[in-house]
Amino acid sequence: MKKLFFLLCLAPHVLRAQKAETQLIECQEKAVQHFPLIKTKELLRQIEMDRLKNIATTRWPQNEAAAQATYQSAVPTLPIKIPGVSVTPVDKDQFRVSDETSLLLYDGGKTAAQKVLIRALTLVEQQKIEVDLYTIRSEATRLYANIVESDARLELLQLLKQNVEDRIVKVKAG
Repeated sequence: MKKLFFLLCLAPHVLRAQKAETQLIECQEKAVQHFPLIKTKELLRQIEMDRLKNIATTRWPQNEAAAQATYQSAVPTLPIKIPGVSVTPVDKDQFRVSDETSLLLYDGGKTAAQKVLIRALTLVEQQKIEVDLYTIRSEATRLYANIVESDARLELLQLLKQNVEDRIVKVKAG
């Protein structure tokens, strides 16, 4: 009978200890999920992919087109008349159009080095986020431990209060 009573008294504490472990993990997960920088990890991946795509375009032919039009209000003229030579006056309007196409044949490994650099920088940023997440997890653990400690102290105080009340009853009875 005493063993059964002991097991019944011990069962809530064992169940509470198991539940507390689960709650700690849940608290850590929720703290990480609600941390604003967790969304930054996905954004970093997308930015890395976009940068790598942009670097890959350096191998493509590059085309530059330019156009320019000017109007001169006054143009110089030659007041000299040479017999047999006709001098045409300069137009006041000038137009220029240019087109340039270039193709990168060899870059000396610059493109590959830029890709490696972008991957390394992304990894560094992701590790910074992991450090912040570790800090959040440890802070959640610390707060959870403080709550559990406060609960234990509260239980102790309640037991102490009950003990004092029992002694008061005994003293009054005596």
